[in-house]
Amino acid sequence: MRKLSPSFAVLALALAWQCPGQAVFHQNLVVNGGAENGEGATGINDPAVRPIPGWTASGSLTVVTYGANSLLAAGDPGPQNRGLNYFSGGPGGGASTARQTIDLSALATDIDGGRVRFYLSGFLGSADGWDSPVILKAAFRNAAGEVLLTSSVNGPSALEKNYTPELMNSAMSGYLLPNTRSVDLLLDMTAPSSAFNYFGADNLSLILRPESVTGVNLVVNGGAETAETSDGLMGYGYQMPGWTGTTDVYASPYDDTSWEDGASLPADRGKNLFYAAGQRSIALRQTVDLTLLRSLIEAGAANYRFSAWLGTCAGCLDSASAKAEFLNAAGEIIGSAPLDAVGAADLGGKGGLLQRQSDGTMPAAARQIVITLQFVSNDPLQFFAYADSVSFVIKSPATGLSIQSGGILNSASVAGGAVAPGEMVTIRTTGVDLESIVRMQLTQDGRVSTSLAGAKLYFDGTQAPLLYVNSSEIAAIAPFDLAGKAKADVRIDYKGVQSNTVSIDVAATAPGLFTQEGTGQGVGLIYTDGWQLVSAANPAAKGSVVTIIWTGGGQTDPGGVDGRMETQSLPKPNAGVSVKIGGQAAEVVYTGAVPYSWAGLLMAQVKVPSGVATGVVPVQLTAGGSTSQSGVTMVVK
Repeated sequence: MRKLSPSFAVLALALAWQCPGQAVFHQNLVVNGGAENGEGATGINDPAVRPIPGWTASGSLTVVTYGANSLLAAGDPGPQNRGLNYFSGGPGGGASTARQTIDLSALATDIDGGRVRFYLSGFLGSADGWDSPVILKAAFRNAAGEVLLTSSVNGPSALEKNYTPELMNSAMSGYLLPNTRSVDLLLDMTAPSSAFNYFGADNLSLILRPESVTGVNLVVNGGAETAETSDGLMGYGYQMPGWTGTTDVYASPYDDTSWEDGASLPADRGKNLFYAAGQRSIALRQTVDLTLLRSLIEAGAANYRFSAWLGTCAGCLDSASAKAEFLNAAGEIIGSAPLDAVGAADLGGKGGLLQRQSDGTMPAAARQIVITLQFVSNDPLQFFAYADSVSFVIKSPATGLSIQSGGILNSASVAGGAVAPGEMVTIRTTGVDLESIVRMQLTQDGRVSTSLAGAKLYFDGTQAPLLYVNSSEIAAIAPFDLAGKAKADVRIDYKGVQSNTVSIDVAATAPGLFTQEGTGQGVGLIYTDGWQLVSAANPAAKGSVVTIIWTGGGQTDPGGVDGRMETQSLPKPNAGVSVKIGGQAAEVVYTGAVPYSWAGLLMAQVKVPSGVATGVVPVQLTAGGSTSQSGVTMVVK
């Protein structure tokens, strides 16, 4: 085995046990969302920039450089990680738009399972202090091009900007409807005709994540833990990720406030809380689209719990409140759930926070919720109001604990079929009531725990080590005592409740190759001899040794031990292993356990054949009598 760098071991460990589709999901899908690909105009008299890479622009829309005369400056409120340029309404006023289409068909399985959440955001505003009716709109379409869902974020009013030049973060989220296959993005900065359109936009973003819709907190960044800086947002101009609103609400570390002894604070608080300051009453808000739950909502079964911790400082006159408003398909408010304001009197004169809570059922016509945090200033000399742990959870419907039909998958190939001893598997479930993912834990003897968040997974009578549990999936390692069996019964035990039992076929081997997109297709999770991921920008050289990450190799020598972290005497599969790259046999240098990982995660170190074609080539691995999935590739130079 070639020497393994510690950094690679950690990276492999992190990548290989994430949810399917991890690489595709947690990245911005908007091409050139920051207007940085290309040159920007430097003045209002310059013609509109064309082309704008990634976009089809029309009308006067252009790209300008921060600091151009009479336009937004680099120091004006806006994204802290801005580049040199931003989108501008451009010369002449009138129509000013840009469009692009993003293909989502690679995520069809997760989308059709109702497990994909979208996050749409952008910094929108203008170079003057007036209203900024800029729109970033997403139209989600099926394969026939029919619009299934439309969502948008809007620029701020003059009051929200406090009548100053500013790009303000505007954000919303929601869930993709089944059969969604693409999304059309429209940036619309149309304005009345004038010498120059001062509207602006930057850092446009569309991110998809695999998330459940029930039994989880739907509020994005409800604890102010996601910040634009690592040490809290304690400077003018910073904005709150996930929320639409003012720069006068910061993510402030709890440790920066001198709390009195006995102050009421959330027991499960994180590092930060929302801290409102400035000279005016202000608000943050965010919208969540729940059209995916239409049937549940119309049936009167969308029961929710809305809660937040709210407060102020000792002796202060200020207060904080919250509300959830329910909107119908036309965007009209049809109901609300207010959380009463908390001021110093509610805290007995001490600074701190109190939890407010509201339980109810969403109105039958509701399709969106708007969560608002309201901070009210009653003192012209100072303003201290706080919030934390904002949560809106739709309780999981009583569907019962079950393993979904066809829901036992190889974690690498994301395909069903026979299961091998030691194979990493993903079990798709219903009836697990969790608000977030719970990742693996080690027992006192250093093994991966077989109990996690109240869940246990059994293969016949043996508990499997668990890698993560969320409300729709359990990732585990099939026990090694499956060796020699033809079939096994699989079931879940969750908080004492047993699921249905699913009978599976058992095979000696069931190899699957991990891929960088986590879908079982595309570029494999393969590393160069310098321990860097193979990609188009970093192809593997012919004759070099690459490392392929896989699972499903079956029983090993020495024998596999469930949940053991492999550090010494690394086990190797009993079955013979061969690899083909570009259809040609590759010399196998080593195949066996990944050091510092759990039993069941494997790697194969092989030499790239000297006669293989240059470019994108297929990769397949055979262990015993079984071959890994087709459709996995690597790039060769």
